[in-house]
Amino acid sequence: ALSRKDNLYQKEYATRHDFNVAGFNTNPGGELELGLSYIARAGGRDTNSGWALTAQHVQAAFLGGKNKFALQYGEGPGTGLGYTGNTALDKSSKSYRAVEFFDWQVTPRFGGQVEAVYQKDVRPGRQDQNWMSLGVRPAYALSEQFKLVTELGHDQVEATGGTRKLSKFTFAPTWSPKGPEFWARPEVRLYYTYASWNKAAKRAANELAAGSALSDTGAYGTARHGSNVGVQVEYWWK
Repeated sequence: ALSRKDNLYQKEYATRHDFNVAGFNTNPGGELELGLSYIARAGGRDTNSGWALTAQHVQAAFLGGKNKFALQYGEGPGTGLGYTGNTALDKSSKSYRAVEFFDWQVTPRFGGQVEAVYQKDVRPGRQDQNWMSLGVRPAYALSEQFKLVTELGHDQVEATGGTRKLSKFTFAPTWSPKGPEFWARPEVRLYYTYASWNKAAKRAANELAAGSALSDTGAYGTARHGSNVGVQVEYWWK
């Protein structure tokens, strides 16, 4: 795959090359996928090239579901680990990430997923940080077409200025015309989310992302908690 601009916040048009190969049968029901990404130097004077590696193991029929475990490493703009990162970073900037992802379908009506992420960012001359994210999303179908979905999530970043923390809860009554299973699509969800964050997270938002939801100039002002409601539609095409 080749892209020029692969995320909303990418400023420069940098050519990104992605090479992925899958199908390595490592064990019964287990498969390994390997990926290499190379980001060429963008047009600006202060930009650099970068690269990233990914190794992912997928285990089918695991405790009634599927398990995925991935390790990633990136340098320079490759520290985006899945998209083009900051093109001003050079090879001295590095990121390491481990991802554990498991989805289950215990019965035709009860399914869900859980995910854990740990990432370490090394930025010489800048601010190093450790990021941890945990989330779980159980779903129970009351009928063949109606589900109740909830989600709990917690993120924290250990960085200079204190550990930033954010926790959230979401409740989503869901219409699923194709069946009660967790991955049945399309889905139409009416959701309510409540989130709270600490002072360190607000300070970081004010310094690094003015105007974002957590900052003093964002939707919640000086508050350190808030709610939102909305409608989501998820549909897949093949």
